Amino acid sequence: IAEMEMVDGSFSNLADFPGLKSPNEWRGHRAPSFFSFGASGPEVMLVHQKQDLKDPLTQVPSGLEAQCVDAYTNILGWMYDRPVPEIQRVGLLQDTLGTARHDQFLADEIYCQVMKQLTQNPSARSQLQGWKLMHNLCQAVCPTTGLHEFLHSFLMRAIRRTEDHEVMETIKECVTDLNVTSAPEQSDADDIVSLQVMLIDSSMRRVRVQESSTLKQLVEIMASQLKISAAVDFAFFQVTEGLDAHRLLPDTTVISTLLAKWKKLEEMTRRGSRLLFKRKYVRVDEYLQPGDLAHAGLTYRQAVYDFLHYPIHEDLRAMLEISARIVFVERAYFKPYLDRNALGDAGVVEQIVPEIVLKNHNRKKVAQQITD
Repeated sequence: IAEMEMVDGSFSNLADFPGLKSPNEWRGHRAPSFFSFGASGPEVMLVHQKQDLKDPLTQVPSGLEAQCVDAYTNILGWMYDRPVPEIQRVGLLQDTLGTARHDQFLADEIYCQVMKQLTQNPSARSQLQGWKLMHNLCQAVCPTTGLHEFLHSFLMRAIRRTEDHEVMETIKECVTDLNVTSAPEQSDADDIVSLQVMLIDSSMRRVRVQESSTLKQLVEIMASQLKISAAVDFAFFQVTEGLDAHRLLPDTTVISTLLAKWKKLEEMTRRGSRLLFKRKYVRVDEYLQPGDLAHAGLTYRQAVYDFLHYPIHEDLRAMLEISARIVFVERAYFKPYLDRNALGDAGVVEQIVPEIVLKNHNRKKVAQQITD
């Protein structure tokens, strides 16, 4: 144990990663306003910030520097550190993962950026989003050997520090999936397929299953992975690129048949499809289940998602009351915007008010009514 702790301690400080730029060479962050200076130096280089980067954290070829800077901007948006309309946030995760898969230099840079944003992050909401991004990274791409031990040490220390149950479970899954990505399992079964399943918050889960399995069996696997007791409440939906509608899929559908149909559909329409795991429906008189945190969390997020995508303009007062309740539930996140009277800013009010309302009403007035 002492030897393991000594090894872990050798990689406990990300600043010791040889691939990092020297803090003296790193140009820091962009200024938050025209009459101010951007943060820079060793004290901010690997600590959570909300301003864009001027250049990468790591030593990358010059041709990749712009992609590194853009990736950090996407991470800020995904983690709610930069106001972004919800409809745009959906693509930020996939853009970030795509960049990480493109090149090993980019993968290390993005891992370092995410670790930076998870260090001394004061927002619980931002932290959770960051850990979901980290989990998806661990499923998608492995860092270089030089960074791997620093990442592993970062994850293990985070497990010991966190008190949030959902964050704890997500970090544990990061460790498990990083091990799988580093040394992919070899299976004797010919029909094992690895599926990417999307959740209602746009995060992804990787699941290995036999192609001969049905979606009902896949629901049970997903519920077990997410530690959801009431699996019967959930189902799989088809999400097709460019279409907003979620199509409920029959539980009896065989995965191999579904994938074959989707392949043919993509060849004909050039639109890919993916699996979305969510509640079949949410009842009006339903209460969240405190004994099943994963069930409660996904149900709440689905209710918010459905509200924000509501296609009909109902009574304005009733809709803004729902918006006010969302702000109250997530008051720790929205407080800085309330303090600055910035709830109506672009990318902020879209997180709590349906698009149909903002098309017909002044956003500043809508934000003021919510505040009042």
